[in-house]
Amino acid sequence: MAASTIADLSGGRFILGLGSSHKAQVEPEHGVVYSKPLTRTRETVAFVRELIREGHASLKGQTIRIENFDLWYTPRHRDVPVYLSAVFQKGIELCGEVADGIILTRSTLRTAAQVRVHLAEGARIAGRDPAQIEVTSLLPASVADTREAALAALRPGIAFYCGFFPRYNRMMAEHGFATEAAAIAAAWARDDVETAERAVSDEMIEMCIRDRARFPGYWDAATIHFDKVVYQILPDNSVRFANLRAGTTDITEYLAPTDVATAKADPRLKLAVSDALGYIGLINNLNNGPRSDTPYGRDALVRAALDAAIDRVALVDVVFNGMFAPNAQPVAPNSPFYDEALTPPPRDLAKAKALLRQAGVTPPITLELLVPNQPDTLQAAEVIQSMAAEAGFDLHIVAVEITAATQIQMRGDYQIYLNGWSGRFDADGNTFQFLHTGQGNNFMGYSDPTVDELLEQGRDTVDLAQRRVFYHQAWAALRRDLPITYLYSPRNIVAMTAKLNGFRQVPDGMIHLQGMEMAK
Repeated sequence: MAASTIADLSGGRFILGLGSSHKAQVEPEHGVVYSKPLTRTRETVAFVRELIREGHASLKGQTIRIENFDLWYTPRHRDVPVYLSAVFQKGIELCGEVADGIILTRSTLRTAAQVRVHLAEGARIAGRDPAQIEVTSLLPASVADTREAALAALRPGIAFYCGFFPRYNRMMAEHGFATEAAAIAAAWARDDVETAERAVSDEMIEMCIRDRARFPGYWDAATIHFDKVVYQILPDNSVRFANLRAGTTDITEYLAPTDVATAKADPRLKLAVSDALGYIGLINNLNNGPRSDTPYGRDALVRAALDAAIDRVALVDVVFNGMFAPNAQPVAPNSPFYDEALTPPPRDLAKAKALLRQAGVTPPITLELLVPNQPDTLQAAEVIQSMAAEAGFDLHIVAVEITAATQIQMRGDYQIYLNGWSGRFDADGNTFQFLHTGQGNNFMGYSDPTVDELLEQGRDTVDLAQRRVFYHQAWAALRRDLPITYLYSPRNIVAMTAKLNGFRQVPDGMIHLQGMEMAK
């Protein structure tokens, strides 16, 4: 009930974290026999998901027996992502089977890599794509005037975890700290907390900090001029820009177009801007579950009406300061497969209304627009909503966290999804997996034999000119069917301190450290 309520109040941003806890804690504190932790976790996930989805649930399992539990209200957000905590192989594989994400504790680069292997095995058992499972980690943090003071503040917590919980003691030993783990356990067993804390070495604390140190064996080490890189995860555009301007960070992977003018006027900063490879559009549910059974999902005329109601130029001008490129095809204007003749259509409200009449549909046409809960994407959704209303569409925006939105799309529990693809240089990477019948990322349920054949010919042919012919024919067919209503292509906007030299921008938007260095 609490999880469902918070999901509602947060607009779908809530993630539910679950774990099996520990025998040392469960039995004395809760008076419950601790047995079959993996089975109990599996059954808990199944029960909680059904309860939040339906508002009521029952379960007769091996460890949980609940009959007719009712929330007494209908949850508005029925797809709360469930992340599970796990430490060892069997628990991690269970995450791969049933969870949307995994929560690690004090992970390292080495242990995180191994986690991916176990997640993939669990996902294989359940027939899932392991790439869809988010990997997160609880990492210790400490703020102090000196490094020594910061480390000292972290010792009590590690001593408690390693001394009180056998599972974490084993984990620390397997991380390479067997001597320290044994000393901590022995001290804790005789209630000698001070000795346990002194046994926590600096290396134990530092193994999972977010600083990434230089690897001397790197093959291109001569081009790397930094001893370490510190990653700051700052999802909010304004917070990310504020940190850059304050000097807390040196480079930001993405600057919002609305901040570009301010960045240009700041002599302490410089920008690098280039065309990206991907697209943003309305991903339309045509035949993926019962929610596709709408006039919009069934009839391309209705989809064309919404397409005609959208002013792509105004959309990118208002939301992205005109920096993005209006588009109506799966590839960006910088692609060799871009069709110059297929220009984004202008807004035409009269045409939109005529198409609805031709389809025999009476406005208002009520549809749900699924949107990742990100500021600029939400603003784009609101602009589209306003434009569509003038043509007779009543779009209800449902904003959820991006991982939850992806899961909703995969299940087909949506009607329209405003999202996109980061893009690949070759047209095949932007199309085949999304648009060919039966492909893994074709969550629209789109199927057209002609398009299938053209996409197959495009990937089977070497000659560039002939491939362009195939793809341009495919683009025309996609404009007719509109499984995805392509709206615009983004740009890579990277901002950095003016002291940083040697940055080389690449189309995929990734930041490469080679050749970069700070001015002396």
